[in-house]
Amino acid sequence: IGGNTTIGGNTTIGGTTTIGGTTTIGYNTTIGGNTTIGGNTTIGGTTTIGGTTTIGYNTTIGGITTIGYNAKLPTFKLDNFIYLQSLLY
Repeated sequence: IGGNTTIGGNTTIGGTTTIGGTTTIGYNTTIGGNTTIGGNTTIGGTTTIGGTTTIGYNTTIGGITTIGYNAKLPTFKLDNFIYLQSLLY
């Protein structure tokens, strides 16, 4: 977990997950194992991210969002209430 990273309460982060610096993760969020989250990223509360997922730098993910397993998101912005099974780049 990089420096200047904030993680909200009741958040679960799976093993072998890497989180870049200056990242904010909202409350009630679940991040699966073997996931990589780039720095300067914001993840809203009540979000679920499946394992083995890669999220690019400078990415914004709104709250109440579900991202499936093995998803690959480049620098991206998602609003609230989104469900992605997988997005490959």
